[in-house]
Amino acid sequence: MRPYVAAIHDALRAVEERASTETLGKLSAALRNVPGNELGDVAFRAVDRADRLATHAMDSDEFEAVRRVETAVSQLIHDGPTGAVQDDPAFVALLELVSTCIAHTDESASVFAKAWDRAYWHGVEALSIVMRVVRREEVGTGEFDRRMTAFLTAARRAIAYRALSEARDAVALAAADFGLFPIGGRQAVADDEHAWTRRIGSALYRFTVTRPYNGDGAPLGLVVAVRIGPSNAVERHALALSPYASEKRRNAVGEALYRI
Repeated sequence: MRPYVAAIHDALRAVEERASTETLGKLSAALRNVPGNELGDVAFRAVDRADRLATHAMDSDEFEAVRRVETAVSQLIHDGPTGAVQDDPAFVALLELVSTCIAHTDESASVFAKAWDRAYWHGVEALSIVMRVVRREEVGTGEFDRRMTAFLTAARRAIAYRALSEARDAVALAAADFGLFPIGGRQAVADDEHAWTRRIGSALYRFTVTRPYNGDGAPLGLVVAVRIGPSNAVERHALALSPYASEKRRNAVGEALYRI
């Protein structure tokens, strides 16, 4: 049964790297390939729900809005501005996608609303730089590319966020039913943007990044890990972030927060 679980993990990583109709399609296919007769009721429902959410995201209008932005921005780069800011196709397409982000920030599930909120703020920056380009102001190519890439990446991720979240839970449940050692993906915590959870084996781990504070001997902050075992026994450990760690290790927390 390990190949089924590995296929889902591979598909999840592909969606995390670049959410698209193609990567979501591969995730849906990997979920559908799981032999349902080998799963308990809870895992079966979780896998089915994750598949339906991946399919829904894949067919969503939001991906078409992303494609309109990509096309219009490409035309702006190659052909130059076409007139007033409010009439420029790139500005109009961007404004439409940013408005979609705003609409989704009102969702009741705050974990998913946060993903759209991140996309919205990147979208505001993208709108600002497109306005400057249309007005023929001096804009560095690198700065333009960074802002547009940041926005489109965040928007793609927000579209796929709910499917990603459900699939991470589903693959851990399926692995456990198959008799494998489950290692779940990082999951956001609704009430704390600096925390995430991860299911490892039969325990749930919650990781929280604290603010820098010299008084606790951690001028760069702490990563606090709380382990909740199957009998609800709780263990707590804290690790200070070291200023002498390699850049890769210092960036690990930021990478974890990005991926959730």
